Amino acid sequence: MKDMNRARASKEGVGEAHDGRTPASNAYSFFQPINALFLVAGAAYLAVFAYSSWGASILAPYSDMIDLIDDYFRAVDLGRPFEYLLDPHNLHRIPWLRGLIALDIGVFRGTGLPSVVVAAICLAGTACMLMLEVRRVAGALAFPLLTLTAMLVLLTANAAGVSVPANSPHLHTTFFAVLSLVAAASGGEQSGSWPRWAAAITCATLASFSLATGLVLWPILVLMAWRSQTSWWATVSLAAAAGAFCLAYLAGQSVSAPLQQGLDPKGLLKAAEYFLAYLGLPWVRGSRLFGEILGAGILVASLFALIRFGFAKVDRTQRLALGMILFSLGGAALAAIGRRDIAQEVDVPVRYAILLAPLHVGLLLLAASAIVRAWKSKPRFVSAGLMAALALMMAQQVVVGVVVVRAAERARQTIALYHQGGRTPEMLQWVYPDLAIAETVYAEMRRRGVFLQWIGGSANSARLEPVANSTSPRTTNPPSNTNGPSVSPDLSKHFGEASWP
Repeated sequence: MKDMNRARASKEGVGEAHDGRTPASNAYSFFQPINALFLVAGAAYLAVFAYSSWGASILAPYSDMIDLIDDYFRAVDLGRPFEYLLDPHNLHRIPWLRGLIALDIGVFRGTGLPSVVVAAICLAGTACMLMLEVRRVAGALAFPLLTLTAMLVLLTANAAGVSVPANSPHLHTTFFAVLSLVAAASGGEQSGSWPRWAAAITCATLASFSLATGLVLWPILVLMAWRSQTSWWATVSLAAAAGAFCLAYLAGQSVSAPLQQGLDPKGLLKAAEYFLAYLGLPWVRGSRLFGEILGAGILVASLFALIRFGFAKVDRTQRLALGMILFSLGGAALAAIGRRDIAQEVDVPVRYAILLAPLHVGLLLLAASAIVRAWKSKPRFVSAGLMAALALMMAQQVVVGVVVVRAAERARQTIALYHQGGRTPEMLQWVYPDLAIAETVYAEMRRRGVFLQWIGGSANSARLEPVANSTSPRTTNPPSNTNGPSVSPDLSKHFGEASWP
């Protein structure tokens, strides 16, 4: 009997090792010094993020928000709420942001807080989902790897996405994209898992209606279905649905402007530079050369992962990791193609950083098993590597946080000076490219008694006439894509363009 028990214990130990876990007797205790270090550093990291989110807040309407609020006024006056929600902003259909603006104006009279709350929930949800996925393969190094995963999501570069309403679509898109890819990875485990594929398709739709970047999810879902246990007819049906959705999404929009340069060598070179700079966020905002070198390194690592695992039989975690890497690379490619015709120089907004979190965590997912195996044979070497990564993340968090807060303070001062009657050239960048249009829309906000705490005026002094008497310069036009040329697969004037000195 004792021999049988010893044999069974031995088999269980082998099984745990095969699964990436360790037997209870050799388990990695939570009370190890490295865990304590990561706990303290993680708390400090989170505190820096919270401070940066508060310091980077810009709740006063400016730039794209002026257009979006004016669109809401016109939609209310004309009684066309559905057209307002689906009306494209550049190439984006952003009903979630438009809906939050409508909620904020209609219920809260313009505070900006609904967008902040939803953005914070999306960012926290993204972090939690990715941490759960890393936990599957983290084994004995669960706490350090989970902490690093949260750090990759809660960068101070993403603070402006939480506290600046116009930037929140990037957080919405990332949340729904990760949720879609998680559902698809689970759906590919076995045939007959149509509820998970339905969830993946639904979340991909929600991501696309958060930002046009979400459209890159559709070919990724088809690829994941093709490389999994999904039946061929289900894969073909998914491909047909993806094509139909993308065509319907782009219907009535002009997509020619980003492609006008075609195969022009200068245009292609600029797109390539933008692509590498995008992958080098957030450091590219401080040093373009260093950022592009970093972006090139990330690209090489991503291509290696795609080649290494893309042509082999992969499990659920690897399939998910590859999908997340492709999502971030696809978003970078869309931005590089769409912005090369409107930017004189390669200037990547820092708000894109959250869209790279899936790529960074995807690489960590693929490397986690090797890190855990190395820990068992060379714990000191792995500990040193983990502490080095922790130090780099902490340094980045502080440096980027300081820059983001200072940039937001400069923006708030510029916007406040505008409302005090001052006029400077910088306002064309921070407030609106045409200050006459901005003043007209601001006057309409005051007349309707919304956003008064940010733009001046009072509810008592506001002339709350019937909305049909609106003086907005575009109230006679139905909602349509009148917000400027449809040239970019990103919101072209949001916070981040000048967020780094």
